[in-house]
Amino acid sequence: MDGFESNEKSFLADRMVGRLGRWLRMMGVDCASAEGLLAPEVLDKALAERRVLVTRDTGLMKRRTRVERFFIRSNFVQEQVLEFLGAYPIDPLERAFTRCVECNEPLERVEKESLSDEVPVYVRRTQDVFSRCPACKRVYWAATHRRRMETRLRSLGQKTLEKREGTNADDLV
Repeated sequence: MDGFESNEKSFLADRMVGRLGRWLRMMGVDCASAEGLLAPEVLDKALAERRVLVTRDTGLMKRRTRVERFFIRSNFVQEQVLEFLGAYPIDPLERAFTRCVECNEPLERVEKESLSDEVPVYVRRTQDVFSRCPACKRVYWAATHRRRMETRLRSLGQKTLEKREGTNADDLV
């Protein structure tokens, strides 16, 4: 599959790749969770919502269905992210931190003044930009954790690009 725009493809991560689903949502990819659903329900949800099922479940891969599926080979989340980016080449930072990592809803900007009781005093004093999930009401801001995640996403994007181009930064030294 060639590259995709987030409005072209939506995904559904089953319970076997739940952590990958969180990473995809962190990158701004529309990736719902199938946590708690049985196999037939997972396929029904993917079909009804026109989502690509992302799974490690060989049983789901063998079922006859019209659901588009993407099989993840690795058990390790960082490698799973690389597999996904290899199949769906996106810039992992382009839309990063625009979706709730819990419920997949697009985040909305909120004014700092409206968050008086929802974030610690120190955070309100040191941060200016806040977002909130309209569904679960979780509040997000760019703290040190976000900077670490940006660094990881940048690294994963670079590794994917190198793999796609058949180069390795270590080989160039």
